[in-house]
Amino acid sequence: MDIQKMLETGLFEGVEEDELMEMLYANPNNIKQYKKGEIIAKRGDEMKGLLILTEGIVNNILGKEGKKKIIVKTLHAPTFLLPAFVFASDPRFPITVKAAVDCEVVLISRDRLVRYGRKNNRLIFNIIREISDRFVFLTNRLHNFSTMTLKERLLQYIETYGPITNQTELAQHMGVARPSISRALSELQKEGKI
Repeated sequence: MDIQKMLETGLFEGVEEDELMEMLYANPNNIKQYKKGEIIAKRGDEMKGLLILTEGIVNNILGKEGKKKIIVKTLHAPTFLLPAFVFASDPRFPITVKAAVDCEVVLISRDRLVRYGRKNNRLIFNIIREISDRFVFLTNRLHNFSTMTLKERLLQYIETYGPITNQTELAQHMGVARPSISRALSELQKEGKI
């Protein structure tokens, strides 16, 4: 776990190194390692507190393995995992979180999180800002799904992320079948847009 890297992110802006160390290492049993492909949490699992991805990359997935699934968002460490649901009246994972590479995740219980937030309200502000940023992302994603054609979304994807390297993964991100991606890319090529 790279404490300096974590302190340099907006997640822990205004939090002192000793505070962060105490928060992360207060209960060593709450530090878990996951191998690539392992499920960190399944949709419907109880959320016992704030999960912090300290190392690695995860995919937030809607749907089930072997069936249609959508990768809602890929998250890179360090980051919070689904902070908006920690204090829900029924705190359960609304999606499945899967390790895209080997990962390390730290659990901070709700009670401890509240205690740390009382000591340093900047941490609570950072969590609220992260929740707001993710809400903006999801709203924009929903807007794109509902108002843009697949070809328009593909052009936007290429403009944002560069060339497409894996159509299967892209189909999961776009929430469509892989043959639809292939067909739309062929049409865009014929139209001279890519």
